[in-house]
This record gives sequence, structure tokens and C-alpha cells, in this order.
Amino acid sequence: MIPPIPPTPPTQPGPSALKGVSAGQGQASAASPGGFATALGDAVTSLQSSQVAAQKSALGVAVGTTSLSAAMIASTTAELGTQLTVAIANAAVTSFNQVMAI
Repeated sequence: MIPPIPPTPPTQPGPSALKGVSAGQGQASAASPGGFATALGDAVTSLQSSQVAAQKSALGVAVGTTSLSAAMIASTTAELGTQLTVAIANAAVTSFNQVMAI
């Protein structure tokens, strides 16, 4: 008989998952020199860290140290971040193509 897996407290992304995101922050960073480049770099770094967190939580489910719901939340967060990044990149390419067509 397989012994039951002891319950573990769920690890869900909290307010720290949205670090660096606040109302009006985009306006302040866009006005500073290199603000857009810095914001873009921070967004890519945040995306990468959410993907790593999703991978770690999936491994935690396999080992039995993380709840399935926490792993699904981390995975969905990483997936949505990736989808948003792709949408922004596609919009940037479309805008560039429109400017070059002028």
C-alpha cells in the first residue's frame, strides 16, 4: 500500500509576483533616458523568472512538495506572460512595417 502524501501549504504567487508594476510607473520610466529599454528588459526578466517558477512548481508536484493548484497557477501565469510578450512583439513588427510602407 502506498502511504498518503502529507499536505503542504500551497505556494501561490503573491504581491511580489507583480513587483515593479504600479499605477503611473510606466509614465515615469518612459520619460527618463533609457526608460523604455529598461522597462522592456525588466519585463523580459520577469517573464523568464515566471517561467522558471512554473518549471520548479511542476517539479514540486512530481516530487510531492507543491500542490497541483499552485503549479497550475504558476504555469498559467507564465503562459499568459508569454502570450502577452508575443502579442507586443507582433504589434511592434506591424507598426514598424506600417512606418516603412509610408
